[in-house]
Amino acid sequence: MIQGLPLRREWHALPDGTQVSILTGGSATAEPVVLLHGGGTDHAWLSWGEAIPPLLASGYRVIAPDMPGYGQTPPAAWPSTRPNLSRALAELVAEMKLPPATYVGISMGGSLALAQALEYPTRTRALVLVGSYGLARWSPYHQLSVRLARLPTGTNGANAWLARSPLLVRQLIQSMLIFNRSAITPQLVADVQDALTNPATAEAFAQFQRDEIRPEGLATDFRERLPELQLPVLLIHGDRDVGVPLAAVQEAACRIPEATLRVFEGAGHWTQRDQPGRFSYELLHFLGQLPE
Repeated sequence: MIQGLPLRREWHALPDGTQVSILTGGSATAEPVVLLHGGGTDHAWLSWGEAIPPLLASGYRVIAPDMPGYGQTPPAAWPSTRPNLSRALAELVAEMKLPPATYVGISMGGSLALAQALEYPTRTRALVLVGSYGLARWSPYHQLSVRLARLPTGTNGANAWLARSPLLVRQLIQSMLIFNRSAITPQLVADVQDALTNPATAEAFAQFQRDEIRPEGLATDFRERLPELQLPVLLIHGDRDVGVPLAAVQEAACRIPEATLRVFEGAGHWTQRDQPGRFSYELLHFLGQLPE
């Protein structure tokens, strides 16, 4: 039991020996839903703690990995770039012998879900992309982002300083991630504080930023390949998301043959935490409509 839920933590080894921590629950024969967290200070429980209980209650098998360097998974020997993380996810899915699954990814995790579907379509049943990275050429304030990404710790230099103050952490969450103040609970603030103190996560995300944010644009840009997605795709996006422009997601929805776009009014980057009730409704409705 984890957080009072029928969840357990498992460890799986990749071919190169990297150990990956996974939160998993539900029957091994149930339909699998793979939950992929974002970058920054994120990890599986931080992203998906509100979404996991409804999925388990609805009879799905939940698989939520901490990617290398995040949460309880130690850093890998290789740089934490998007292609390397995508390869690690594919190896993890193969090691676990998962049947075709629905991949639900937020931000960085959305780009991993997209890569999985594009490179291994027979392993992917459907996609849910939440504030997803990989749908735009530029980051907001791109040239400033390029300079920040070249700093030794990327944008994570103030993490330890921020973590000293619950008030500063709350302000960070409200300005960047969640606009519904009632959703920013003391427990969420404490969880983000704890994540901010993880030096492995700060380094992993700095590596990701250095490789992705380039003067000529973002390294991961799947826009031209989106028409290849011949499977159901749900895009969920907050209209107050300051990290991923809504216009980029609207354009992506037009390029994907079987896309459904749900815009959450008044929500930020973490729609699943900002408006958890609506998020779970949209997710479960989408899963329930998938063809047999």
